[in-house]
Amino acid sequence: MMYLEIKNLSKTYGKNRVLDDINIDLEKGKFLCLLGPSGSGKSTILHAIGGFIDHEGSIFLDGEDITDKDPNDRKVATVFQSLGLFSHMTVMKNVMYGLKFNQKSLTNKEKEDLALKTIEMVGLKGYENRKPSELSGGEKQRVALARSLVVKPKILLMDEPFSALDQKLRERMQLEIRKIHKEFKLTTIFVTHDQAEAFKMADEVIVLNKGKIIDRGNPSKIYNHPSNKESLDFIGQKNFVNDSYVRPEKITFADDGEEFTITDIIFVGSFVEIYLSNDLRKLKMLTLNNNFDKKTGEKVKVSYEMEKIS
Repeated sequence: MMYLEIKNLSKTYGKNRVLDDINIDLEKGKFLCLLGPSGSGKSTILHAIGGFIDHEGSIFLDGEDITDKDPNDRKVATVFQSLGLFSHMTVMKNVMYGLKFNQKSLTNKEKEDLALKTIEMVGLKGYENRKPSELSGGEKQRVALARSLVVKPKILLMDEPFSALDQKLRERMQLEIRKIHKEFKLTTIFVTHDQAEAFKMADEVIVLNKGKIIDRGNPSKIYNHPSNKESLDFIGQKNFVNDSYVRPEKITFADDGEEFTITDIIFVGSFVEIYLSNDLRKLKMLTLNNNFDKKTGEKVKVSYEMEKIS
């Protein structure tokens, strides 16, 4: 039996079926990312696991049917996009708040000790008496995470928690969450629409669209061997030629390759986008910005191998 089992999960709002017969199983200790565009059903799955919505289907966690349990009885913790910190409370009181419902048997001293230990684990030692208004975006993220971890959840749910952060802080938090996931030996489900974020953080990725699962696997499998055209359309860049495709980064310069004319060059930091054209086709290739010396209008030869769409 899997640690988490979601069976035939469906959800309808009026005439809109936002989830359609979703089945997911997850091993204990894994980091799963739910990836898809807005409206694909990612957050709805999280809300169903957390017990925040009614739905069709069943949910089992650690061998227990939690389908009809209240959120406070599920041993599930959720970090929402809005974080939901209490502005009038200190970091310490924010973190201790969850213990009010989940660890009623603990004394106040035991709750304080547990909160302090968790605050230290997320790198906020010394911040106990600060209020959210005195914290940076990343520090607020850690407080929300500590408040979820302090209750020792069986599964941690995170609903696009980094969407309000700048890119540099977002990348740092991605690595920190991954590190905390391992140190706490968590089972985590993370919702995102950012492919790079999903690939960087996840052991496994589920791709959703219009309330259905369209692909599933580890990041390498999802990117290199998408199960269908729908998944390919969403994941990464690609060049289509009839019923085949090639990723831009798999096109390389080669003396014995097919001849093209460079029609445009766009520098994108560490990479260069090169647009190619000949009488038969147009292609986009990517190459590292490492002593790149080609020019627009120049004729070049490139090598590539088309892959079939499943």
